[in-house]
Amino acid sequence: MHCFTISTKPLPNLIHIAQIHPLTANSCFAILKKNSKDEKTMNILLYLYDNLLVILYACACLMAFCGYLNKRDKAPVTITVLFFCLLLNQLITSMAEFIPEFAHVYDAAYRNMPVFNTVISTVIAICLLDLFYLLVPDKKISRCEYIILLVFFLILLVIPTLKNSLVNLFLYSAVFLLYLLYRGITFCYLLHKKSRIHYIYSCAAVLLPLSGLIENFVKIFYRSSSGIDSYRIFSLDFLFGSAAASCIYTYMQKKAAPRGWEAAAKSRISESASCIQSGGEMDIFNSFCEAYGLTPREQTILSELLNHATYRQISDKLLISFFTVKTHVHSIRQKTGVRSKRELSELYERYKDPHPE
Repeated sequence: MHCFTISTKPLPNLIHIAQIHPLTANSCFAILKKNSKDEKTMNILLYLYDNLLVILYACACLMAFCGYLNKRDKAPVTITVLFFCLLLNQLITSMAEFIPEFAHVYDAAYRNMPVFNTVISTVIAICLLDLFYLLVPDKKISRCEYIILLVFFLILLVIPTLKNSLVNLFLYSAVFLLYLLYRGITFCYLLHKKSRIHYIYSCAAVLLPLSGLIENFVKIFYRSSSGIDSYRIFSLDFLFGSAAASCIYTYMQKKAAPRGWEAAAKSRISESASCIQSGGEMDIFNSFCEAYGLTPREQTILSELLNHATYRQISDKLLISFFTVKTHVHSIRQKTGVRSKRELSELYERYKDPHPE
């Protein structure tokens, strides 16, 4: 995932120059002192930067895992795996930046047999693919997506076997960025009709991988130095860091919602249930839900669907996200075997026939 541009060229020995040219000694030592101060400042800033990313990834991973324990949904599992891989990769990157001995070993492994980077990149690609199709539950993962993922994995396996050169190094690191760019374009196509904030997110998902490609190209071909920031692509850090912050904010909103909202949501749920379950229909509705194994949340959404509510209206009324509504509706369709809201209404009406009031 990260760009590695370790240089084999030694830095100029300013102390040796000062010994040969005594008149320039003061200038040389002034340069050494300034460089040492600048490097110390850079180390402190990068240390804080690394810790910020570690905290973001760890919190997002932990909150997603708690969300899985709470609801047992598939999406929190995918998010947990995604941010765990990012957290592990960030820890390894930090070690390579601050431990010279580890940096030499890791750099050699990256250039000759980058197993760790290949595995991490592949798992992240799978998680992003899964998350995309969780946002569109009505669609199944196409064969084309599997082919793209397979080609992505094969390229990551083949490039390290080729001659060790800057071109191959760039190609290996660019493969993941190109896949992120493709995934960002698909997210942009999915979210471009949503709200303005979704449009901004989708644009960032396209622009940041593009800037990452440019940043990686410049580091490898035009900046062949072993700077302390050579082990990272800042565009990707910003992309995944902002994703982690967004994930943390979303889970905090759910957990820290005021009790008044929860009471309002419960009252609205009761109102929607009473509309469909008034009179003699209560037993019929409960029997229908039990026959098809619907969860309490799915029962609530079913009652809204039978009242001809739209996804957005259900989202606003029950205080849940639009994509959560779509996920529950997709689950209801799978359990009942229907393909549309009209077929669902017809199925329920047919179920009511044997139970005349």
